[in-house]
Amino acid sequence: MSSELKDVFEFGPYQIDLEQRLLKRGNDLIPLAPKVLETLIVLVENRGRVLEKEYLLKRIWPDTFVEDGSLTRNISTLRKALGHGPDDENYIATVPKRGYRFSATITQVPNSKVPYDINASHAAAVQSRSTFPASPEPNPSPSNRRLAPWLITAFATLLAIVFAALYFREGHPAASSERSARFLVSLPENVRPGRVSPAISPDGEKLVFGGIDTDGKTRLWFRPLASLIAEPIGGSDGAVSAFWSPDSRSVGFFAGGKLKRSDLNRSPTQVLCDASEGLRPVGTWNRDGVIVFNSEDRHGLYRVLANGGAVVQVTALDASRQENLHAWPQFLPDGRHYIYLVQSDKPENTGIYAGSLDSKVRKRVANVSTNPTYAESPSGAGYLLFMHASTLMAQRFDAERLELAGEAFSVADQVSLPPSPAPGFAAFSASWNGVLAYQTLIQAPTELVWFNRQGRRLGTVGEPGNYSLPALSPDEKRLVVTRMDTQIGTRDLWLFDLTSGARSRFSFNPVDETNPTWSPDGTQIAFSSFGKGNIDVYQKAATGAGNAEPMIASSEVKLLQSWTPDGRFILYGSGGKLWALSVNDGRKQAVLSTLSGESQANVSPDMKWVTYRSNESGRSEVYVQSFLSPGSQRQISTAGGEEPHWRRDGKELFYIEGKRLMAVDVGTYGRIFDFGVPKPLFDVSLEVETRRSHYQVAANGQKFLVVTPLGSRQSVPITVVTNWTVALKQ
Repeated sequence: MSSELKDVFEFGPYQIDLEQRLLKRGNDLIPLAPKVLETLIVLVENRGRVLEKEYLLKRIWPDTFVEDGSLTRNISTLRKALGHGPDDENYIATVPKRGYRFSATITQVPNSKVPYDINASHAAAVQSRSTFPASPEPNPSPSNRRLAPWLITAFATLLAIVFAALYFREGHPAASSERSARFLVSLPENVRPGRVSPAISPDGEKLVFGGIDTDGKTRLWFRPLASLIAEPIGGSDGAVSAFWSPDSRSVGFFAGGKLKRSDLNRSPTQVLCDASEGLRPVGTWNRDGVIVFNSEDRHGLYRVLANGGAVVQVTALDASRQENLHAWPQFLPDGRHYIYLVQSDKPENTGIYAGSLDSKVRKRVANVSTNPTYAESPSGAGYLLFMHASTLMAQRFDAERLELAGEAFSVADQVSLPPSPAPGFAAFSASWNGVLAYQTLIQAPTELVWFNRQGRRLGTVGEPGNYSLPALSPDEKRLVVTRMDTQIGTRDLWLFDLTSGARSRFSFNPVDETNPTWSPDGTQIAFSSFGKGNIDVYQKAATGAGNAEPMIASSEVKLLQSWTPDGRFILYGSGGKLWALSVNDGRKQAVLSTLSGESQANVSPDMKWVTYRSNESGRSEVYVQSFLSPGSQRQISTAGGEEPHWRRDGKELFYIEGKRLMAVDVGTYGRIFDFGVPKPLFDVSLEVETRRSHYQVAANGQKFLVVTPLGSRQSVPITVVTNWTVALKQ
């Protein structure tokens, strides 16, 4: 049937072009990943028929093993993209225990070249099951299809890796104009994923990524794609972001409050300038040896020479346009122009802009909030890569005219969206000769698990999901937690009643709302929201009634940390400092004048001490110092540490060291803080991204609620695609 459907058809407000493989609503393109669109096309071709899952799996993935979850996710994505039909019903109906059916009326657009009555065709198809069977024959049984899937996946991955290694070793360019390869790059053994997103070198032959080693240190690793071995980069401890030199021989990165340079172990690491590693800093390096970067402690973009020297401002926030962030720059091929994100309190001013080192004039090129990437195919065609929800998109881009051309199209679906100071930051990178690298989301990577002090599993809360940042209510009867909707890429807050097991959605804004913390009396929940284009702090009644009210609303990026035990202050990080905001009069005062990374700060129950983590030593460690009064800091952790939490009575402090949950006895005597030797409680498995918190402590310190990866899926391999523009056509 598909060979006859070559034109444009309508259903509801939508048009689908089966020849161009496009879905539109009016003049707006609906971005769908290739396999998601293929799912819709198969359903449209078979309108009115119940298509069994086995049939759909073979049609959509004819030569690839996939599990039922892939189809389920495609259907869910389509339903969210299409919404409801005229009768408030789904366009795609689920037929229990059988499969799916496309139930809307479809008509051909009058100007189509070949008249075709798709509805009549389906009526005929229903009468002639021998011509169009419900599922292809022979139909493999589900048990056979699922036989040893890990063997099939592992074998296919091994073949792809071997092919890729041979491909590069044979001296081919990173991507020829005729063929494409796709393979996975996994982290070295016993290395956990870190905060650094993968970065492919400009020549498309090397990959750099972050990982947490067995000693608890986060460092960079690089791997030539012609090799199966990744090597750690010396001097990169504490790195949070990395980028390549234009000759692909050196790497710039942010760590320990500095912008640094490594020549890939050929010489010692060099410090270029001060630069906070908070809030997703990004750098870009041109052929003239100029690096342009953003960092939390600087407003706008700045430049510094690749050998170090004076730091010079490149862009400034325009107050008249209510701009609050310039971030994520990338040089274009001429080495003078660059693209970057401008975030504004006014959505109409937010977008991807092009600027120049030689002029203050800038040009808006795309109405999206994302980390932009310029890429070229082996033939020299330029593209702008950007995110739409969790889908990686591409559109032709003229780097000389600084203009987009044609229509955007999807490149990869379910791309990882790590936390960032603006929506749309994703874990992807592209070379200038057709190589693409990205990490993907896991649909339900975590579960909420209770453990006792010996590490014995006591039970779970709710169903598995994409959870982060749990917060127990003061009475320990409720839990609020961030949960990502992996289909549209946004984070919302959910409430769990720990007595009845009931759950309910707490936040409903179609933007990220995350970082929850309870008021000490349990009546309010404070959280971070992107509602007005930048990160503000809101509070809402814990019952869910009423609207959220702003607590801190300004153009600054603000990271909520905690609510003090006496209820008087909210702690948050902004501008490289930790602040205490008075809940009563809105005045703020600095708690820490310098921050190296996110502080994860909590105040002791007696309100005398604040504990936090810092990367100032080059490794994340846990510290304590007096709260709102002069005093020196005390380092608590001895071999790395993060995510400190107090026991309710203030006599014990907990934190994460590598893969272990640690406990420290503490005592406070007036202005004296005393503490013992840290002792391990039990090993913990944590999901990949560095967060304010992966766990919560019961008031008595006898049990812990931990966001735990499901099974052994603690990391997501990096997908590498050579000649990605050709891969889309295959």
